[in-house]
Amino acid sequence: MNSLPVDPDVALAQIVHACRKEAPELPDSVIASAALLAGGAKARTRFARELALKPDLLTS
Repeated sequence: MNSLPVDPDVALAQIVHACRKEAPELPDSVIASAALLAGGAKARTRFARELALKPDLLTS
């Protein structure tokens, strides 16, 4: 998760990856669905960038 995503699909994959580390019991499809429902492509990209910059964002 070192690179900053530009493509919304890459951002979604990075969000799923980060969330899977914190909640491995959740299926990828559930995480992806929640991310898709939570905001548009720009919001997902911003969130993925924030996760890349602050890996503990989900637990802090």
